[in-house]
Amino acid sequence: MRAHQRLAAPQLDRAGRLSLEIDIKSGWHVNSSRPTLSYLIPTKLEFPEPGGLSVDDVAYPDGTMVELKFAKERLSVYQGRTTIHLTVRPPVDASPGTRTLVARLTYQACSDTACLAPETVAFTVPLVVSP
Repeated sequence: MRAHQRLAAPQLDRAGRLSLEIDIKSGWHVNSSRPTLSYLIPTKLEFPEPGGLSVDDVAYPDGTMVELKFAKERLSVYQGRTTIHLTVRPPVDASPGTRTLVARLTYQACSDTACLAPETVAFTVPLVVSP
């Protein structure tokens, strides 16, 4: 799996939309943010160090319902390319300058027959707060 962010508004004066694109290798999937079965690990984006920024409106896409060999019922998963959107805003009184948003993406990759251990990938997003 490969993830990369695409900035819709790299300079923030009020609020900016960010998009995190996730590319999932063919033959694999990850559980959606709302997995069908309670024991499955959801895909989750967290912000342990927002760098003084507010993160709002994290919007996960709907999962695709698929039938897999290991489950009796259809499961909600992400396959191929999927995008998570969010809104980032600086405080009203923020001084201009660069801020770093620290994010963590947790997911569990599975094939039709087996699942890998859950993983958490940390990454940073530099953003410029403009006057």
